[in-house]
Amino acid sequence: MESILDRVEDWAGENPARLLYSFLDLSGTPSESYSYEAFLARTKVIAGYLRAEHGFAPNDRLLLAYPAGLEMICAFFGCVRAGLIPVPVYPPSSHAFHAALNKMVHIARDCGAAGVLTSGDYRDSI
Repeated sequence: MESILDRVEDWAGENPARLLYSFLDLSGTPSESYSYEAFLARTKVIAGYLRAEHGFAPNDRLLLAYPAGLEMICAFFGCVRAGLIPVPVYPPSSHAFHAALNKMVHIARDCGAAGVLTSGDYRDSI
Protein backbone atom coordinates (compact mmCIF):
# COMPACT_ATOMS: atom_id res chain seq x y z
CA MET A 1 0.00 0.00 0.00
CA GLU A 2 1.32 3.41 -0.95
CA SER A 3 1.71 5.96 1.84
CA ILE A 4 1.63 9.72 1.66
CA LEU A 5 5.41 9.71 2.03
CA ASP A 6 5.64 7.61 -1.13
CA ARG A 7 3.67 10.29 -2.98
CA VAL A 8 5.86 13.07 -1.58
CA GLU A 9 8.94 11.07 -2.69
CA ASP A 10 7.45 10.86 -6.19
CA TRP A 11 6.72 14.60 -6.28
CA ALA A 12 10.19 15.35 -4.93
CA GLY A 13 11.69 13.35 -7.79
CA GLU A 14 9.83 15.55 -10.25
CA ASN A 15 10.36 18.93 -8.53
CA PRO A 16 12.85 18.67 -5.65
CA ALA A 17 13.26 22.44 -5.17
CA ARG A 18 9.54 23.25 -5.34
CA LEU A 19 7.99 24.73 -2.20
CA LEU A 20 6.09 22.16 -0.16
CA TYR A 21 5.40 23.96 3.13
CA SER A 22 5.66 27.54 4.27
CA PHE A 23 4.86 28.90 7.73
CA LEU A 24 3.70 32.51 7.82
CA ASP A 25 4.13 34.94 10.69
CA LEU A 26 1.33 37.26 11.82
CA SER A 27 2.08 39.73 9.03
CA GLY A 28 1.88 36.99 6.38
CA THR A 29 5.63 36.86 5.80
CA PRO A 30 7.14 33.36 5.46
CA SER A 31 9.22 32.60 8.54
CA GLU A 32 10.01 28.97 7.68
CA SER A 33 9.75 26.95 4.51
CA TYR A 34 10.64 23.55 3.12
CA SER A 35 11.06 22.36 -0.41
CA TYR A 36 10.11 18.76 -1.18
CA GLU A 37 13.74 17.72 -1.05
CA ALA A 38 14.52 19.56 2.22
CA PHE A 39 11.36 18.24 3.87
CA LEU A 40 12.16 14.64 2.98
CA ALA A 41 15.74 15.07 4.18
CA ARG A 42 14.50 16.44 7.51
CA THR A 43 12.03 13.57 8.02
CA LYS A 44 14.82 11.07 7.29
CA VAL A 45 17.08 12.70 9.89
CA ILE A 46 14.31 12.58 12.50
CA ALA A 47 13.42 8.95 11.69
CA GLY A 48 17.06 7.90 11.87
CA TYR A 49 17.52 9.70 15.17
CA LEU A 50 14.46 8.03 16.68
CA ARG A 51 15.63 4.58 15.62
CA ALA A 52 19.37 4.88 16.25
CA GLU A 53 19.50 7.07 19.36
CA HIS A 54 16.40 5.93 21.19
CA GLY A 55 15.57 2.50 19.78
CA PHE A 56 11.82 2.97 19.67
CA ALA A 57 9.99 -0.15 18.49
CA PRO A 58 7.62 -0.20 15.52
CA ASN A 59 4.16 1.10 16.45
CA ASP A 60 5.42 2.84 19.60
CA ARG A 61 3.41 5.99 20.24
CA LEU A 62 5.23 9.29 20.68
CA LEU A 63 3.69 12.52 21.88
CA LEU A 64 4.55 15.50 19.70
CA ALA A 65 4.51 18.71 21.75
CA TYR A 66 5.67 21.54 19.51
CA PRO A 67 4.96 25.23 19.17
CA ALA A 68 3.26 26.39 15.99
CA GLY A 69 5.56 25.87 13.03
CA LEU A 70 6.84 23.40 10.51
CA GLU A 71 8.90 21.29 12.90
CA MET A 72 5.67 19.63 14.12
CA ILE A 73 4.96 18.52 10.55
CA CYS A 74 8.52 17.24 10.12
CA ALA A 75 8.35 15.35 13.43
CA PHE A 76 4.96 13.86 12.49
CA PHE A 77 6.25 12.49 9.20
CA GLY A 78 9.58 11.50 10.76
CA CYS A 79 7.63 9.28 13.14
CA VAL A 80 5.61 7.82 10.27
CA ARG A 81 8.82 7.14 8.33
CA ALA A 82 10.26 5.35 11.38
CA GLY A 83 7.14 3.18 11.76
CA LEU A 84 6.01 5.01 14.90
CA ILE A 85 2.62 6.47 15.73
CA PRO A 86 2.69 10.24 16.27
CA VAL A 87 0.25 11.69 18.82
CA PRO A 88 0.12 15.51 18.51
CA VAL A 89 -0.66 17.37 21.73
CA TYR A 90 -0.69 21.02 22.72
CA PRO A 91 2.49 21.80 24.64
CA PRO A 92 2.04 23.34 28.06
CA SER A 93 2.30 27.12 28.10
CA SER A 94 2.77 29.57 30.95
CA HIS A 95 -1.01 30.08 31.07
CA ALA A 96 -2.51 27.25 33.17
CA PHE A 97 0.75 25.32 32.91
CA HIS A 98 -0.11 22.62 35.47
CA ALA A 99 -3.53 21.93 33.98
CA ALA A 100 -2.02 21.61 30.49
CA LEU A 101 0.77 19.39 31.79
CA ASN A 102 -1.75 17.15 33.58
CA LYS A 103 -3.74 16.86 30.36
CA MET A 104 -0.60 15.88 28.46
CA VAL A 105 0.26 13.27 31.10
CA HIS A 106 -3.26 11.86 30.85
CA ILE A 107 -2.98 11.59 27.05
CA ALA A 108 0.44 9.93 27.39
CA ARG A 109 -0.94 7.31 29.78
CA ASP A 110 -4.08 6.78 27.75
CA CYS A 111 -2.23 6.08 24.49
CA GLY A 112 0.72 4.30 26.12
CA ALA A 113 3.27 6.81 24.84
CA ALA A 114 6.86 5.61 24.78
CA GLY A 115 8.23 9.16 24.72
CA VAL A 116 7.76 12.83 23.92
CA LEU A 117 9.24 14.77 21.03
CA THR A 118 9.45 18.52 21.41
CA SER A 119 11.55 21.53 20.57
CA GLY A 120 14.52 22.58 22.66
CA ASP A 121 12.54 25.58 23.90
CA TYR A 122 9.78 23.39 25.31
CA ARG A 123 11.94 20.51 26.54
CA ASP A 124 12.95 22.27 29.73
CA SER A 125 9.39 23.22 30.64
CA ILE A 126 8.08 19.69 30.14
